[in-house]
Amino acid sequence: IENRFLRVQWDADGLLTSIFDKENDRELLSTPDGNLLCVFQDKPIHESAWNMELNYRKKCWELRQAESIAIAENSPERACVRMVRRFNKSVITQDISLCADDRFVHFDVSADWQETEKTLKAAFRLNIRSVRATYEIAHGSCERPTHMNTLYDRAKFENCAHKWVDLSEGDYGVSLINESKYGHDIENNLLRITLLRSPICPDRTADHGQHSFSYRLYPHTGTWQQAKTVRMANEFNCPLAVLPLQTNQCGDLSDTHSFIAVSDECLVLDAFKAAEDGKGLILRVYEAHGTRGNRTVTLGFPFADVYECDLMEDGMTAVQTTENGFTFFCTPNEVKTFRILLK
Repeated sequence: IENRFLRVQWDADGLLTSIFDKENDRELLSTPDGNLLCVFQDKPIHESAWNMELNYRKKCWELRQAESIAIAENSPERACVRMVRRFNKSVITQDISLCADDRFVHFDVSADWQETEKTLKAAFRLNIRSVRATYEIAHGSCERPTHMNTLYDRAKFENCAHKWVDLSEGDYGVSLINESKYGHDIENNLLRITLLRSPICPDRTADHGQHSFSYRLYPHTGTWQQAKTVRMANEFNCPLAVLPLQTNQCGDLSDTHSFIAVSDECLVLDAFKAAEDGKGLILRVYEAHGTRGNRTVTLGFPFADVYECDLMEDGMTAVQTTENGFTFFCTPNEVKTFRILLK
């Protein structure tokens, strides 16, 4: 399957042999077994629903052969191949797709998961060399080593990330974006996302049954900041909602209108809601790229005053405003909360 940005190829067993970035003449995979599903025996000593131990890697089943491969969709807008795999009593179905204008490979997974004390991961051995990887956390990101040179490094064998992880060299990288799966491990150039577990404490049948989820592999030039990985991940997790317009509705807005706009790609609008005490509106933003400087928020509605407050909406420090917005100084990964009083 292919569009003007990417070409994805697979073999008779359903393993991805190539993900080629046509724009940058770059192969993403270092080995021809991308999206390899791996099942690990996962038996932590205590409280398995909360714990994972490094010895889970000692026993692994690689699901290298697909039970079936079929073209699920083939149109000018989208191409999709469906691969079905079985393990023990479980069935995992993956739809791997490209849309005409997408710069990422999309994976939709549905699974009938019937395992006990097992963990399912999807693995990509990438054509990237870096000693550190980046993981998104609340209101920012953190870096972790991709090696196990010390006991401290070894203890970081599994890392959580909210919406994305990234492995990048100086001028090129790959982000793995998810919408509901938060466990990852990256060792050298091997990136794996934890898809399913089946602990027995406190529930011996935990996570048995039907699951559906998605993730995306996004190659990019430059750093994850330059590639707008944060924006890509937010768009995936909060897709645009489209609603039918009722014929009896009317308004005076133009064809396009922005109620809130931020000046910089690094600034993320995190919340916009009524104040808890009923006095005005609360706008919360945060800096996501690890940079500092003056940032501007433009408001597309009438307002009287803007005050900076804390996360509990307490405190009132006046903010200098203009006719249609306000400017403030923000430090790396800082969370800012503002109370907007209406006219």
